[in-house]
Amino acid sequence: MALKKLPPTPRNLLDPGRLVELMDLDIPIGLAKRPYYHWEQLRHRKPPGGYSVEEWWSVCQFRRGIESHELPMTSESGRHFRYCLTDRIRRALHEIDQKAAGSISASGLPDDDMRLQFLVDGHILEAITSAQLEGASTGHAVAASMLRSGSDPEDKDQLMIVNTYLAMNQIASMPDELKIADICSLHEQVTRGTLDNALNAGHIQTPNEKRVCIRDNRSGAILHEPPPAKFLPKRIRALCDFANESKPEKRFLHPVLRAIALHFWLAYDHPFVDGNGRAARMLYYWLAEKRGFWMLQYVPISTVLRKQPAKYGMAYQYVESDRNDLTYFFEYQLEVILKMLHEFLEHVRRRTDEVNRLRTRLKSEGFNHRQLAVLSHALRNPTANYSAKTHSISHDVSMPTARSDLTHLAEAGYLKVSGRQGKMQIYSRNRDKLRGSA
Repeated sequence: MALKKLPPTPRNLLDPGRLVELMDLDIPIGLAKRPYYHWEQLRHRKPPGGYSVEEWWSVCQFRRGIESHELPMTSESGRHFRYCLTDRIRRALHEIDQKAAGSISASGLPDDDMRLQFLVDGHILEAITSAQLEGASTGHAVAASMLRSGSDPEDKDQLMIVNTYLAMNQIASMPDELKIADICSLHEQVTRGTLDNALNAGHIQTPNEKRVCIRDNRSGAILHEPPPAKFLPKRIRALCDFANESKPEKRFLHPVLRAIALHFWLAYDHPFVDGNGRAARMLYYWLAEKRGFWMLQYVPISTVLRKQPAKYGMAYQYVESDRNDLTYFFEYQLEVILKMLHEFLEHVRRRTDEVNRLRTRLKSEGFNHRQLAVLSHALRNPTANYSAKTHSISHDVSMPTARSDLTHLAEAGYLKVSGRQGKMQIYSRNRDKLRGSA
């Protein structure tokens, strides 16, 4: 579906007297019960209570304006971005508070080895789908095999995926306080070796360079014209101040909303020639992790965004066309986060159950969690191959530890040597020994 740039939403469509008459009536405006409709959605729906669409929209605009809160981010014209705390936002934040924050020990996740494996899995999936969202055409199976085996990328699309994976890993070592240099470093990592001009990696555009507009991939239509480059240094400094909470703000902003706003802000300013979307999503992960929402690093949001590129694009469009109302983007991104958080926790439950059944079944063997994970995977994927390198990357352990794990499994008869890759042995499932389901 091709996107088109939305015109500004209409302002008050009523005379002041009629608007005053309607203000005391219980006309839903999307803060509770009903969705937070944009004009493009609302004008095609039947208004409540027999009112006209124009009356409904005018009341929505006026009362949302009263309920909204300003953010430091501004458009080129100087208008502040704003948001409303709808019931959907409040409920989503409450659920994320319950499930994605707090101490690791109280999270209900399995032991350290399995947590590392889930984190690697999440980073791999985010790297693949985030790069695919930006145009990489490498399929999931090929990309995952490349990342787990540590193979060199064969083309630019594969390099985009490797770069994004390395950027996800880079987040943990970033400082707690964001600087412009950190943003440039992240961008340099996600675009290294993939740009027509290598000097553009990590380089914020300057006034003597042609600004890059955001266009629809299919139609080529301009969807967003970012602020002129001469304003970028000041705007990026303000972005860092916002991320670091280094200037007084009028009211508390939930850390997850701050992380989502940071995602939007960098994409809106579009300071780089390419790779702005990937860099913006990296900043979201960075802030979420630094503010205690560590589990969100396990939850690859680009998996949903890639499946819904039109909805992702429209969330941006709705904000910009409706007087910088970030509520639309907040609601959409929270929906994405919750969807992936639910899927992740269900995945953890299933995988934990599998491993526990295997642990009971093979109790006398004394296998560690990494070895049980290999056997569980082998039962679900009978044709899969394993090497010390893939095992090392998947579980974030040293090569000697990885070789020891696989050698022990082979000596016990559950794996067999099925070939070599250079000097490295390749293992596969021994069907005679490992039968049945986990």
